[in-house]
Amino acid sequence: MAYILSPRRRQDTQHTTKSNVRASFLCSQLILFNSRKKYGLLYSVATTAGLFCIPGILNVVGSETEIQLLIQRIVPAPFITLMIAVGMYILNDLVDADLDKTSLKNRPIPSGRVSKKQAWAFILLTNGAALGI
Repeated sequence: MAYILSPRRRQDTQHTTKSNVRASFLCSQLILFNSRKKYGLLYSVATTAGLFCIPGILNVVGSETEIQLLIQRIVPAPFITLMIAVGMYILNDLVDADLDKTSLKNRPIPSGRVSKKQAWAFILLTNGAALGI
């Protein structure tokens, strides 16, 4: 009977390990995003405010298709800004990880909650998504 249970335990353990790896990667990406999202949101608001400073942007009285085209071009800009800003802040944290560790800052990379490999993945994902949009 122990022989029958033993292989199952190994299979269950292997399945659990794979799902934990995915969860830890997703958690690391959320930890990194949450650590710098307030700065990204600040730049997104600045981008939105800057869009209204473009001469004539508020005076669009043209046809419905012109308004739709304008919205398609403007709406993604704050999201792109958010992703690039957060990605660049994480890149800065990655470069400064050793300095932050000595100054005892409680950031995800120097504290060890997130690996440098996961930080690189976050940087590539955020900037890649911004370029894709």
